[in-house]
Amino acid sequence: MLTRIRRALYWRLWHFLTRIPVWRKREKKHAELVFWTEHWDAKLRRGEFWYPDVPTLLRLAGEWEQFALNGKPDYETMRLMEARAQVLRILNETQIDDREFFVGKTVVEIGPGAVGFLEQCGAKLGIAIEPLAREFQQHGLLLPGCTTVYLPVSAESIPLLDNFADIVVSRNSLDHVKDPFRVVSEVERILVPGGCLLLIVDVDHEATITEPHKFTRQSLRYLLSRFETIRELEYEKTEMTEARRFVGVYRKCRTYCQ
Repeated sequence: MLTRIRRALYWRLWHFLTRIPVWRKREKKHAELVFWTEHWDAKLRRGEFWYPDVPTLLRLAGEWEQFALNGKPDYETMRLMEARAQVLRILNETQIDDREFFVGKTVVEIGPGAVGFLEQCGAKLGIAIEPLAREFQQHGLLLPGCTTVYLPVSAESIPLLDNFADIVVSRNSLDHVKDPFRVVSEVERILVPGGCLLLIVDVDHEATITEPHKFTRQSLRYLLSRFETIRELEYEKTEMTEARRFVGVYRKCRTYCQ
C-alpha cells in the first residue's frame, strides 16, 4: 500500500512540475491536428506512404498482392495498406510471432491517430481512445470499420468498465498525454486479469508541444511496475524515428494487490 502511495505521489509531483497551461493545451491539440491533416494525410494523397517500410512489411507477410492488384494503389487502398502495415509493425516491434494475436479479441488503442490499426488488426471489438476523433471525422480521416468505435475522450479517464479489454496498445502516445500515471492506472483497470499491454514509446527525446514528457527506461519501468513484464526491448534511432524507441510487453497480474 505504501509503495502504491509513493508511486502515486511521485507521478503527481512530476505532473505538477510539467503541467501544461490551458492555452498550451489548445496549441498542442491544434499542432497535432495539423500534423495529421497537413503532413500525414497530405503525403498519402500525394501517393506516398508515411512509413517507407509499408511495402516491405506487406510483402514479407504475403499481403502486398491483395492490395496492389492493378498497379499503383489509389488513396483509399493506400490508407488500408498503411493501416495493415501498422499491425505488422507493432507485431514486429513487440516480437510477437503470432499474426493472429489480435484476432477475435477486444482491443483498446490509446491515441491511435488516423492510421487505422484497429480496423485492420482483426479484433472482435476495437475501441479507440482518441481526443481528436471528432476532428478526424470532420476531415474524413477515419477508416470505415463496423467493429471499431472511436471515443473522443482523454486516456486519463476512459469510459469503459473494469476488466473490459483483452489487449491495450499504446504506440507513440504515452508521451503525448497529460498525466502518464493516470493513463497507466486506467489501462490496468480496464484490462482483464492476464490481459496484455503493448507499449511503444520514444525515450530520451527533448520535450515538445505535442510530446511534453521525456521518458527514460528507468522511469517507464517505475511507471509500469504493477504489471508483470513479459519482455522489454530498446531500438536505436532509425530513418523512421527521431529518438530511441522503448518497447514493452506487459501482463496485468491475475490477482489484485494493494
